[in-house]
Amino acid sequence: MSTLRKMGLIGVWLFAAGCSQQAWYAGMQRSAADDCQQQPLGEIKRCEAHLNRLRFEDYEQERKRSHQP
Repeated sequence: MSTLRKMGLIGVWLFAAGCSQQAWYAGMQRSAADDCQQQPLGEIKRCEAHLNRLRFEDYEQERKRSHQP
């Protein structure tokens, strides 16, 4: 199953379950971390570093900024 499809399914499930934004973000992070483990050995650390570059609080600030008029 493709990453985008997994992310979409997780997002729909979390939305339907009424989860918070933070729970949604954590689910997306977990899915992406699983995908990192499927990378070639030399790419795993780089993938994880990219994945962990943004804390939820920073993500939330960026998301709010991008939705301002």
